[in-house]
Amino acid sequence: MSQTQWIAPASRLGGVGVGAGPGLASSRRRRLKAASVDVAATKAPPRLLLALVQPDSGCVAPTPACRQCRLHAQGLLCDHASPYVGSFPAKMSTVHDILSKLTLEGDHALPPSAYATIKAYPNFDADRDAAALETAIKTKGVDEVTIVNILTNRSNEQRQDIAFAYQRRTKKELPAALKSALSGHLENVMLGLLKTPAQYDASELKASMKGLGTDEDSLIEIICSRNNQELALINKAYKEMYKTELEKDIISDTSGDFRKLMVALAKGRRNEDASVVDYELIDQDARDLYDAGVKRKGTDVPKWINIMTERSIPHLQKVFERYKSYSPYDMLESIKKEVKGDLENAFLNLVQCIQNKQLYFADRLYDSMKGKGTKDKILTRIMVSRAEVDMLKIKSEFKRKYGKSLYYFIQGVRVVVVGRQDCMGRGHFNEEEEEGVQAVENLWRLEKVQEELDCG
Repeated sequence: MSQTQWIAPASRLGGVGVGAGPGLASSRRRRLKAASVDVAATKAPPRLLLALVQPDSGCVAPTPACRQCRLHAQGLLCDHASPYVGSFPAKMSTVHDILSKLTLEGDHALPPSAYATIKAYPNFDADRDAAALETAIKTKGVDEVTIVNILTNRSNEQRQDIAFAYQRRTKKELPAALKSALSGHLENVMLGLLKTPAQYDASELKASMKGLGTDEDSLIEIICSRNNQELALINKAYKEMYKTELEKDIISDTSGDFRKLMVALAKGRRNEDASVVDYELIDQDARDLYDAGVKRKGTDVPKWINIMTERSIPHLQKVFERYKSYSPYDMLESIKKEVKGDLENAFLNLVQCIQNKQLYFADRLYDSMKGKGTKDKILTRIMVSRAEVDMLKIKSEFKRKYGKSLYYFIQGVRVVVVGRQDCMGRGHFNEEEEEGVQAVENLWRLEKVQEELDCG
């Protein structure tokens, strides 16, 4: 285990260094333990898998009370279960049916270091999956159920192997085959799952800068939330896919200080060495942020950019705490007072990511589902990109902040939407609103199953 190097704080730091040391580690372990308990409490039933399980000879029908059925449902016992067939709804009309699989599943009895909801499938056979997908695509009307069940129950690495096996078997690209067989949100999610994480992020970034105008929210979310290694892979994938540099496209589609911030972040040059805690530098950076903003007339944006894009995440977390001893406002409040527009939005997203990345994504999910309609693009991107990274922690943060799990929140949204539907009549909804009603109803049904199993 690496030994943390402690640099003695200068006397002017006052109480910043007090209590630092091993106590922080034990505090962190307590928080992780609490988060683990919270996640376990929100465990949702693998309803979509239970419908596909063939019970073994000891069970008349799969039930939550049966341990073997639960193992079957989690994909841990596969000898008696077909991964392709079962009493599943004939059609999946919305993306939410698919996205629910990305968050509902996953064995929650995990070591603290594992926060993904999608795991490598046991007894994986790429050739078998490729053959099943070929049959599903060729089936009259397309067997969407099989396609979804396979691709949402395999890790990204396994999905890449399936795509390779499919091409070897059929002489066709699996993404192209799915694109011709599927449509709408289902197509978008399935194609997203077939890309590597870097390819998916690169494609989302390209889409955010394609055509007239720029989708600044998507650009900001991705650039602000990825680490150096992820950004390096994204830059590489972007160049391979679009024959141009990501930085070049950012420069051509943005302007001013917002452009400078995005370019600086996209370079991925943040110090990620957390072995040194330099309290002298923490104090200096906090003072510099204050002097460059609230203390003066106008804002020295380049100074803010340099500090926030080059220092390590643990360092900046301490800087923001120390900042409050100089400024009457915290960092987020200072940003709102000092800058406006896209630059304000970018700095706010960046600071929130630095302070707590999983809480940041939980807030994004909440925002994507509140109010009129559902922002499927944001919802899809977060589910696909975080399912194999930290979705369990995101779910835990969501429940901690909003009081209910992701799906209990959606149940409340359903009451509002369906209530409006009952009052207005279905004919008064436009196409987008109709889809939103259906999406919320589908997710509510999943949550209802959760409630019934919890009570049982």
